[in-house]
Amino acid sequence: MAPTGPGTAQHPGASIGRSEPQRTRQQSSGHPTPLKTGFPQRSLLSSAAMLRTIIGFGTLAAVNLTVSSSFAASLPLAPLNLELPALGALYPPSYAQQSDLNAGGLRPPPSVQSDPFAPPSGETAADLEHSDEEDSGRGLEFLWLNGEIGLQHLGLQTFSSKDLLDTKVVSSTQTGLVYGAGAGIRLLFLTLGGRFRLGNFSDYQVWTLNAEAGFRIPIGSIEPYITLGGGYASLGAFDSKNVGAGLNSAGVDVTGYNVRGGGGLDIYLGNVVSVGASVTGDILFLSRPGVDPTKLAATTGTVQPGQMGTAAQGQALASEVYAADGSSIGGGATFTAVLGLHF
Repeated sequence: MAPTGPGTAQHPGASIGRSEPQRTRQQSSGHPTPLKTGFPQRSLLSSAAMLRTIIGFGTLAAVNLTVSSSFAASLPLAPLNLELPALGALYPPSYAQQSDLNAGGLRPPPSVQSDPFAPPSGETAADLEHSDEEDSGRGLEFLWLNGEIGLQHLGLQTFSSKDLLDTKVVSSTQTGLVYGAGAGIRLLFLTLGGRFRLGNFSDYQVWTLNAEAGFRIPIGSIEPYITLGGGYASLGAFDSKNVGAGLNSAGVDVTGYNVRGGGGLDIYLGNVVSVGASVTGDILFLSRPGVDPTKLAATTGTVQPGQMGTAAQGQALASEVYAADGSSIGGGATFTAVLGLHF
């Protein structure tokens, strides 16, 4: 026990029950008497006994658990077959069949048809039937070619004229047969290719060789289309009954280019053959270089008295016109029947 002194806390019961002489003797001798703690020995003994009891019960429980586990492991146990109920059986029928469920103003989506092999509804079946009627069943097309024959009305000096031809002898506006052929490739709705046409008129011939692009609109077996093209144009083969023989031998050459646009309609008789018609319009830009007048004089001759108004007069006038350069801007319209092949 530590000595007591100033600043040292003493047990509150240390001086209780002591007489004044005892306190005097303690102070005089200088040896403090032992303090009583106030905790009896019986409490410590009871706590130790309780601890031994708890340890004993724990040991007994561990032994019993070990024996039970060994006994359970020695028993033959059959496997358990557990079957879970269906999800729908967990809910009452009134809840599963309720169709007017909503939460917060939201409704569940309508049920989707679960059978993939069920026939379509009436409206869907009608749409499919209509699509089958419109479908031509031709499949894809990659190559095409066609031939055409028809009429062409041509005016060589429709928009402008600068002595391209001697109009006193040769008519600049004529109508005649036209023949043509085209070929190319097709990419779905777009066609690309080339076309040759030859117009045969009474005083001359006009031929064109054009690049051509088209846009087609398939509607079952009927296919309308539009085309745009352009390329080289040439006028020649003058009729020998007029001044044609002299112009051809003198080397009169009329060339230029043309721009063409139009449209048509094809009717497919099968996967390969089609018949149809087309209408196109052309604008021709033609020019002619002058020729040596001596070549023209050698072939046309001179006008004799009494020959005015005859072919001899036309031959003489031709020398004056074709010795200089000439040009014109003309136009034409063409109507043709078309026979086509498609691959």
